Amino acid sequence: KALAVTDSSMQEYTNAATLLKNHLGSKAERSMDAVTARDITLFRHALAARVAGSTANKILKILRGAWAQAARDSLVRENVFLRVELVKASKAERRAFTLDEIKRILHAAGAEWKGLVLLGFYTGQRLGDIASLTWENVDLEKKEITLITRKTHRRMVIPTPPPLQKYLMSLSAPDRADTPLFPTASMKGVNALSREFAELLASIGLREKKTHASAGIGRSGRRNVGNLSFHCLRHTTTSALKNAGVNNAVAMELIGHDSEAISRAYTHIEQAALRKAVKKLPDLVD
Repeated sequence: KALAVTDSSMQEYTNAATLLKNHLGSKAERSMDAVTARDITLFRHALAARVAGSTANKILKILRGAWAQAARDSLVRENVFLRVELVKASKAERRAFTLDEIKRILHAAGAEWKGLVLLGFYTGQRLGDIASLTWENVDLEKKEITLITRKTHRRMVIPTPPPLQKYLMSLSAPDRADTPLFPTASMKGVNALSREFAELLASIGLREKKTHASAGIGRSGRRNVGNLSFHCLRHTTTSALKNAGVNNAVAMELIGHDSEAISRAYTHIEQAALRKAVKKLPDLVD
């Protein structure tokens, strides 16, 4: 997978494999065919006791894919993961931030995190894509940000609404266009940034504080998992746009959601419509 996926995705695959190997113990040294459906069921139970349902399912799906490839390569007789059902994930695990919560986050955040949160809200993009932005991605004259998303490889041209334009204009532009917008954040992986954001949320009471690092799934007690993360800013942006009366197709185009139904109905959404939509977002910049 290393040659086909992003570094952040590869880290997720590696973590999933490590968790399973740790759970299997000495059995991990044997053939993959030695792993039974019961082993996977017990692994699933251990995951569910430690992480959110959606996280457990993501890990199980990654490993299911590995076993599927092994089956295609005749390394195993069957994909035992197909015999184990996923965890029932709570629909309440993720929600949008309220505008008051975002203001509290901005008030508590340091300079770079304030910028990351503002970009997250006004563009609806993922943390990794925002952290890797350079000044080459920002056109202050045209008032737009251009990027290619890591997950979908989609080219996005996002208009900057007045509050975001005001923030960007307040920054000191460097001599080199390839200078990161957020130098410190750009040097860190998505997982590290996600942990930092979780700590920021915990500092203002929006998420439980972790009592220890979750290096594995064998320890007793469920890991503290909040239902708020940086990704929730995407939900917040979508909600804010829809609450302001923005057409659903335009809202989804702005944040980069792909939809077969929308593709059938809209062959192209004009940039003017996107600019009009982002101007309806509330002003969070002091």
